[in-house]
Amino acid sequence: MVAHRARRLITITPARSRVGQNSRTSLTQAAAEELHTSPESIHLVMGDTDLTPYDAGTFGSQTTPRMAPQIHKVAAAGREMLLDLAADKWKADRSSLVCENGRVRNTGEWTGPSRSAS
Repeated sequence: MVAHRARRLITITPARSRVGQNSRTSLTQAAAEELHTSPESIHLVMGDTDLTPYDAGTFGSQTTPRMAPQIHKVAAAGREMLLDLAADKWKADRSSLVCENGRVRNTGEWTGPSRSAS
């Protein structure tokens, strides 16, 4: 699950627990890469069974190899949804919008006031 929170924090809740493999860093970096933001903007919640499905455990150092590709997919889908929403709201050409530094920005020609959203 990916959720945007106040103060530009993005919460990621992978269905994995951690047992000292430092997977938190690699999973945070995967989300930050796709969302074009800093790792400091990502809040990773791991092992919270109220928010995530059951996790049988972390075996054979498989958390990063199994979860990072999934986080890449989900974060990329979230980024594309944000760009679609911004294009619709601003009536802007979708191809002129980019995500960077935790914001959506219009890089195209615009004669009105500056538009960006976070």
